[in-house]
Amino acid sequence: MWGLFKKVFGNKKLISGNPTAPIQFWVNDPSVPELVKEIPANSLPSLPMVVDGYSGSGHKIGTPEWRAANCYGILVNTMDNIIPKIKKFPNKWAATKQLSVYPVAGKDLNAFYDRRSLKFFYEFDPVAKKNIYSSDSADIVSHELGHALLDSIRPDFWNVQSYEIWALHESFGDIVAITSVLENENVIKYIIKETKGDLLKSNTVSRLAEQFAKILFNLTKGKGGYNPHSLRDAANEFYYVSPDKLKNDAPDNVLSRECHNFSRVWTGAWYECLVEIYNDSVKNGSSPVQALIFARNITFHYFITAVCQVPMTNKLFDALAQKMIAIDADNGSKLSAILTKVFIKRNILSTDIKSLSSNDIFILNSEEPTKKIKISDHFERSLILNQKLYDLEIEIPSENRVEVNKDGIVSLCVRSDFQENAKIALMCLNTLSTENLIDSLFVIKDNKLTRQKFIN
Repeated sequence: MWGLFKKVFGNKKLISGNPTAPIQFWVNDPSVPELVKEIPANSLPSLPMVVDGYSGSGHKIGTPEWRAANCYGILVNTMDNIIPKIKKFPNKWAATKQLSVYPVAGKDLNAFYDRRSLKFFYEFDPVAKKNIYSSDSADIVSHELGHALLDSIRPDFWNVQSYEIWALHESFGDIVAITSVLENENVIKYIIKETKGDLLKSNTVSRLAEQFAKILFNLTKGKGGYNPHSLRDAANEFYYVSPDKLKNDAPDNVLSRECHNFSRVWTGAWYECLVEIYNDSVKNGSSPVQALIFARNITFHYFITAVCQVPMTNKLFDALAQKMIAIDADNGSKLSAILTKVFIKRNILSTDIKSLSSNDIFILNSEEPTKKIKISDHFERSLILNQKLYDLEIEIPSENRVEVNKDGIVSLCVRSDFQENAKIALMCLNTLSTENLIDSLFVIKDNKLTRQKFIN
């Protein structure tokens, strides 16, 4: 393994016992420990953050001090890679002045973001016969940080009852993790060699949280329908189906409306856009490394810009696709054919724009982004599974928007149906009730249902 490490990163070793040494950390996942990166010892986070147990670098691998330093390095590196790419980033967390991070928050197979903190847990692997720490994985740490970054950008997403908005939160975390690790040119070379340039093949970067997936598989003895190779894989072939037509949950090889499962539709489409842009750049004469750097930069730029601007809608994936194509149009329509092809192939992009009448272009932001409603005002009591939710106030998406570009052409169309949005909210609540997730994800306060966390 040391020979492979030297080949990828040169003559470097993880330093132990030197507090002035650069902070070195696993840049991807403990399943590929040869992928290591370092940042200067005096590196500071872009936003106020304190990591429990962090006391600088130079500690022995596997110790609590090393684990805190590894987590700290991942977080600082991810912020440095991602925040500068977000135009007009708010430069503050959504609901706290300082984010608290707990690399070892307790024994559980979990990790979560709760607006005040990031908490990472550990569990004993009966096959490997050792504890597995979620904070060791850059995929998981960056993913949870992604929840916090998205919450800062779009705090209006936090409390809305919507399958696609929930799934976007999960996809955003995965895309942040993928983009951050691809900022390392050595990793780019690594996966190009690993896949022989065919990046649509599952690879070290497309597979997320490999070690965590393995312990989940081991704990269920292979009977839970879990993929033993990754929690999620961006190199997938999942196609959009309206989540209200899917089951609440399903094995990893089947699409369901569960937010982590369903998020793979958007992540897979975004990743396929990245790969197709990479392939096109190589075809047009770029080196594979430069082609992947270009594809990484442009796909994340389009994505994050779209996320910042997209309307609040239950058809969020469609709206994001429209937005990315519109952003490309502002950039000279250099990639619109690739983006459109992928989004249509994945059944994400609708044909609503083509059917607009000339009068539609004057409908601009005709409603508030969200509405607060009570299920009891719109549905019979028998339709809600958890009766304590019946009279509570909840939020639903409620934005109509048609946007016209500088040439007078409709570039985005979102139509909102109030009753349909309320119906989807009811389904969301029933899904959470069926999966016994209401009390772990939400709290009831002042007669309102309020989200308290996103879990890994």
